[in-house]
Amino acid sequence: MIKTKINKILSAILISSFACSGCSTEKNIQGEPVTLTWYLPTVISGNDKVEVFDKVNKLLEERYGLRLNIVGVDSDNFSQKLKVINAGKEVYDLAFTSNWCNNYLTNVSNGVFYEITEKELKEYAPNTYASMSEEVWSAVKVEGKIYAVPNWQAQVRASGLYVPEEFLKATGTNIETIDSLDAIEE
Repeated sequence: MIKTKINKILSAILISSFACSGCSTEKNIQGEPVTLTWYLPTVISGNDKVEVFDKVNKLLEERYGLRLNIVGVDSDNFSQKLKVINAGKEVYDLAFTSNWCNNYLTNVSNGVFYEITEKELKEYAPNTYASMSEEVWSAVKVEGKIYAVPNWQAQVRASGLYVPEEFLKATGTNIETIDSLDAIEE
């Protein structure tokens, strides 16, 4: 169970590694790992959460010279909490953002998010940048600049209509002729 949780957390880190303010994986001046603070709209609970985060941080420290301080905020209060944090100019490294939660455009226009267009993405995260098409990156551009890494998970969801083959056969419908909702109604 702990290994599954660790894998999920590491996957989430890889998906949104530069999700907000930008960060560095270089060790600080004293040679200690950099600790990144990451705000997420979720309540982090469970008896083994300390053990899970300790193991995640051990792996991250060994591989990348960094540690995570994940701060979970219940989703109902997340946007308001981040508004207060942002207004107070509290420093953090990563945060969930969207058009409906911790508003991306508002944060960009208020100067909350660090621009990651060139050096951070193309130099420090070339595989992340190459993993998504230009169309996907254009969705997070504001005046041609990027301030967040899109959630790749959302790219696999697509709107569509599923019609079982037996229904098509029973009605004598040729799927090739359906090009609108009106056509499916007929």
